[in-house]
Amino acid sequence: MGDNDTTTTMPTDATGLRPLGSGLLAARGPVGRSALARAVKAGTALKLAPGIIIDATTWAAADWPERRRLRCLAHAHAHPKLALAGVSAARIHGLDILVDPDHDTDEKVHLAHVGRGKTGGGAGHTVHCLALDAADITVVDGVRVTTPARTIHDLRTTHGPAHALAAADDALRKGHGRGALTALAATLFGRRTRGAKQTAEVIMLASTHSESPAESWTRWLLHVLGLCGVLQQVYIIAPGGRPIRRVDFWIPELEMVIEFHGWKKYDGRYGDGDVISTYENAAMRELANCGLEVVQLTWRMLVDGSAATLIAQRVAARRELLEKAGPQFTGEVFLRHEKLPARVTRYFRGK
Repeated sequence: MGDNDTTTTMPTDATGLRPLGSGLLAARGPVGRSALARAVKAGTALKLAPGIIIDATTWAAADWPERRRLRCLAHAHAHPKLALAGVSAARIHGLDILVDPDHDTDEKVHLAHVGRGKTGGGAGHTVHCLALDAADITVVDGVRVTTPARTIHDLRTTHGPAHALAAADDALRKGHGRGALTALAATLFGRRTRGAKQTAEVIMLASTHSESPAESWTRWLLHVLGLCGVLQQVYIIAPGGRPIRRVDFWIPELEMVIEFHGWKKYDGRYGDGDVISTYENAAMRELANCGLEVVQLTWRMLVDGSAATLIAQRVAARRELLEKAGPQFTGEVFLRHEKLPARVTRYFRGK
């Protein structure tokens, strides 16, 4: 969201309150501070950071992920010499955050010095010393924030590689160039920054083929399990040329498909959930009938760690089967960028 996405009906200039955009207001001088205190006491505004309030109506209409973004903006305006970093920067860039529930999580705003400075913090925020320089900083919605590439590195440090990969994949999908990510990795190596190798590993795996945070998380699990040659968004074609579906992950060596089933697919936004579930189950059976090993994952399995265990077990069993019985797959595979032959596309035309 930009500075002009939300307007406020609260008095501004006459009371010393300056609009900042997104429903935020900054107190200007003693008059502004008095007006701020009156608005908070009257319940028409909430204080988000020193000298920064938000219109109560705007706050009430926002879900918690958006409220966390608004808090980041407020603290950045309250501390203009600092820059938002890590998960707070990811919120301002609109990058995917792996776990972002719609309830209060007491998440603090993360700020960092540009150049030298001391670590510290205050009510609702933490200040880091990350050895940032000018090249690591950009301006979004009127506040200083680390670049998407630097944000991914800091997110890996604080939240782990799966979180960083979800943000990196989303950055590529949103049009941020891979060159900026690789340049950041080179800079980290040049500075001998701690964690440079791990960040480079995340950047190497980043891809627009991961279409959701869950797929990014799954991709990281497959990498950790040592599975090589993993392909994404691959078309599986049954014998005779009839397309079955485009699958999330395809592991050629194992003739294995891994599919993630998100709850949004069945909550009614894409049609009748029961009908979609029936179609999905039929497609899974068709894949199995073609001799494929099909592993189905859910968000809960990623969160509780059972996804990694299940994949490892199924991989071991599949390898044993292929060693004893040989290849099982009877269909064909086409990558997303490959042109499908007429014998396949005729099914799309209903002929």
